[in-house]
Amino acid sequence: MAVRVRSGSANGTVITMTLDDFRRVVPPERVERLELKKQDELRLRNEREVVQERLNRLLQRISQLDKSVDEDDMTDAEFRNLEDLRITENLRHQQLAERLVRVGAQLSRNKRELKRMVGAVYKDFLANGMGRTTNSVPDQSRNQNSQS
Repeated sequence: MAVRVRSGSANGTVITMTLDDFRRVVPPERVERLELKKQDELRLRNEREVVQERLNRLLQRISQLDKSVDEDDMTDAEFRNLEDLRITENLRHQQLAERLVRVGAQLSRNKRELKRMVGAVYKDFLANGMGRTTNSVPDQSRNQNSQS
């Protein structure tokens, strides 16, 4: 498995190395923090998907309740029961939507923090001279017009 460490700059520099090499050059505590942050990101993504799925199913149930209220001939007691159920389902929908927003905000913060942590690893590589290789060739595609 390869590890990619990207710079935060516009030039898009990427350092690719094996996981074993990465573990050799990065302190174990830092690797563990990165792994924990990535696991947290995956957990939040999964939680977001679960909440979205539950929200979609709930919306379908609310839609079916709305249709049955409009289409069926029912007594006042049946109508009140259905209306109470609809109100309850709408409240659940609101709570799930709020949860989805909270999970999305947590995921966004987590991704920013992970990006910052990876950027710090990249800067440390450069500061220690590990980012320079003898095989790297600068990208000349941007300077083609000036050579004419």
